[in-house]
Amino acid sequence: MMKSQSLFRTVKGCFFAVGFIGIIPVAIKAQTAEAKITPDIPPKSQWKAFPQNLPLHLNKWKRISARPLSASQSVTVALKLPAPAALEAFVERVNDLSSPDYHQFITSEQFARLYAPSQESVNLVTAHLKAFGLKITEVLPNRLTVKAEGTTAQIQSAFATTIALYQSKKDVLFGNEN
Repeated sequence: MMKSQSLFRTVKGCFFAVGFIGIIPVAIKAQTAEAKITPDIPPKSQWKAFPQNLPLHLNKWKRISARPLSASQSVTVALKLPAPAALEAFVERVNDLSSPDYHQFITSEQFARLYAPSQESVNLVTAHLKAFGLKITEVLPNRLTVKAEGTTAQIQSAFATTIALYQSKKDVLFGNEN
């Protein structure tokens, strides 16, 4: 019997989602009203996908069908770092023998405070996912990822994509088509 694996690729903008492979952008904006953060989700017609979005090897596989809309599926959304250059500079200093920061490692809490996405970013992502009916299953303490689950239909709507089943020589996998 063939096993099903995810090659699902998701979003980039305020955040991007990680399956086993890649990225599709989605723009979301925040509005604050009485300290409540809600996504202002633009119409799908304004969402843009990256060119050559599909894994190259998927083009060689046979598309079997659309993935059943009621199939359960999970997604992990990895938030963008707010200052990747600052983190890169820190990593270089902490590994540079001539730097006063050499081997001055930081704690998880310090990393979250100095380099991780903000709680507001996490709130935007979770609000976006919840707006499409997805259930949040985990937010890492360092705010780098948000995990959610729902149906294929919900994930397709949340990330403006379609998901199909593909067959290689021995496996059936699912991945986004656009």
